[in-house]
Amino acid sequence: MTNATPSSILRDAAHELNNLCSTILGFATLAEETDPQNSSIAGYLTEIKLSTEGVAAIASRLRELSQELVGTEPA
Repeated sequence: MTNATPSSILRDAAHELNNLCSTILGFATLAEETDPQNSSIAGYLTEIKLSTEGVAAIASRLRELSQELVGTEPA
């Protein structure tokens, strides 16, 4: 078993979450560019992108918290 610390677990989870957000944003952007005239899905794609950007911001905050935890963990 590894000696994973809470900060490293949090950092790794934030990193993976951010990777997933990047994938979702990329595909939503591709879908928009593929058929920019399709107004029936444009609103949905905008909401997907806005929500994903919100999740990415949370992932960024989790990464910051993991850095704050580093100094508080027992050696």
